[in-house]
Amino acid sequence: MNSRMTCIAALGVAAALSLAGPANAADTSGAAKQACGCLQPVYAMMPQLQAEVMKAAQSGDQNAMQSFQGQMNKVGQSMDACMRQVEANHPGIRGNPTLENEVEQKMERICPRPRLLGGKG
Repeated sequence: MNSRMTCIAALGVAAALSLAGPANAADTSGAAKQACGCLQPVYAMMPQLQAEVMKAAQSGDQNAMQSFQGQMNKVGQSMDACMRQVEANHPGIRGNPTLENEVEQKMERICPRPRLLGGKG
């Protein structure tokens, strides 16, 4: 009977350790920092891009508008790949609303969204 209790206790410890894996021991600070690194190129180019797009729109320069769209597509693809790497490096966050919210809050402190994108930065 005693060995059975020891076995049950060991299984309980193993289950608790598996629950304390990536999803519960998530590095939300690391994920936020890495995600901010992904967003930095986009944030950095926003003011200049906005000015250039406005200028091209006012002048009706369709070639410039298409060029900006191409630039944004390239940056967007790069950012998507970077964010997929964040998810790969920090499993257990995506799909967990509590952890996702924690990462978003940390990101707002580390790299606030520019006003142009609806942020306070």
